[in-house]
Amino acid sequence: MTTDREDQTRNVGQRNRSLWIAAVAAVLLIAAGGSAYALGRGQDSGIAACEASAERAAAGQRSDTSDDSEVQMLLDSEHADLREVGEALKRAEDGGLGDVMRVTVQMTAACARHGVIIDPTS
Repeated sequence: MTTDREDQTRNVGQRNRSLWIAAVAAVLLIAAGGSAYALGRGQDSGIAACEASAERAAAGQRSDTSDDSEVQMLLDSEHADLREVGEALKRAEDGGLGDVMRVTVQMTAACARHGVIIDPTS
C-alpha cells in the first residue's frame, strides 16, 4: 500500500512529464509547420529570373537579353518592381537599343534591391 504522500509525489511527477511531452510536441509541431510553409512557398519567380540573368552575365553571355520564360517569371513575381521590369522587357523587344539599355539598368537595379547583383559589363 502507498501513502497519500507517495500518491501525491507520483501524481506531480506524471503531471510534470505530461507537461514536458506536451511542450516538446508543441515545439515540434510549430517547427514542422514553419518548415512546411517555407518549403511550399519556394523562391519568388522574379528573383529566380534575376539569378538566371546574373549567371548568364557571369558566364560572359549577354545580360541584357531575357528569354520568354524569364520575362514570364518576372511578370509572375510577387515584387512590383520586378513585374515592372518584365513589362518593360516585353515593350523593349520592339523598341531598339535605347530601350534595351534602359531596361537593363532598370533590371539591374531591381534585382540588386532583392539581393541579386547582375554585372551588365560581363
